[in-house]
Amino acid sequence: MEAGWSARQIASQLGPSDCVVRRCWDKWIREMLFTRRPGSGHPRYTSRQEDRRIVRNACVQPIASSATIEAQVALSLGAPVSFEPYESAWLKDI
Repeated sequence: MEAGWSARQIASQLGPSDCVVRRCWDKWIREMLFTRRPGSGHPRYTSRQEDRRIVRNACVQPIASSATIEAQVALSLGAPVSFEPYESAWLKDI
């Protein structure tokens, strides 16, 4: 890559696979642009507003359980919120 790092080195620092790094780099070289296409990727489980509230609650109470944060977010939004998709992803990393 430009600074002399390989795609594998970049991937190990940032987290995605080296294939993703190469694909993003190729797109940048071709188009000098890196944006996601509208509608690409997995459908969202939560809105951006819900995401901000979840992050805010988690930062204010760093040792709170996901069930506690879920209850607080549901109360503030006035709608039920489920963390199940996130919890299963978190458990894979443990």
